[in-house]
Amino acid sequence: MAVELEHLSYSSISTYHMCPRSWYFRYVEKVEVPTSTALVFGSAFHGVIEEMIQQRVNGKSIPLADVWGEAWNKQLERNPLINWDGETPESLYNEGTRILSTPDVTDMIGAISPAQDDEGLMIERKVMLHVPDVPVPVIGYVDIIEADGVPADFKTSSRGWNEGKVASELQPDFYLAALKLSEYGNFIPDDLRFRYYVFVKTKTPRVEMWETSRKWSDFIWLFLFVKETWRAIEAEAFPPNPTTWKCSEK
Repeated sequence: MAVELEHLSYSSISTYHMCPRSWYFRYVEKVEVPTSTALVFGSAFHGVIEEMIQQRVNGKSIPLADVWGEAWNKQLERNPLINWDGETPESLYNEGTRILSTPDVTDMIGAISPAQDDEGLMIERKVMLHVPDVPVPVIGYVDIIEADGVPADFKTSSRGWNEGKVASELQPDFYLAALKLSEYGNFIPDDLRFRYYVFVKTKTPRVEMWETSRKWSDFIWLFLFVKETWRAIEAEAFPPNPTTWKCSEK
């Protein structure tokens, strides 16, 4: 049976290369699986950061506890099937409260300034990348384009990042190519920088700000990468990859 898709995304392409069989179950068979607590927590945390930034820029002030509570409840409603894996809604809610009560965290969020255009604050903007010989677009949502034109993404992590991890991430390639080749192109600096704000869930929560850059030649590799991925999907090549956690027996 031929695979029918309306679009690809950075996350779906990453899933395919981690484990093609897992990709097949999710995007073709539509097998319903529990959402991980990391994804639920990260999505709620994203919502809080974006709401706090919008409030500050618009001169509003809603208690942080209310913002976090609303974002957390929204994710619980959106994801009725969650693999708690020993955790509880209460413990994760309290973890979010703990992190968001840390001065270093709130200070960093308070220092993030979004760019603006005719549509308003450049937060959670949809981008679309068209790759030659691939009939469907690659879509994604950029968390924020900052006032200096640098796109950025918010992450939560149990441990700190390092330069090697930042340099090896594919996400900047997708988003920078999509932005630079779209109506947002004039906003993005020609040095093709991308930022990560990593909120680290250690005993004393902290925020790491990492910046990486790409070259135009990287986009040539990216287009070939997406094209070859699409060719593999069209060929219905979905072998398991037991060397990764997505395809492990566990």
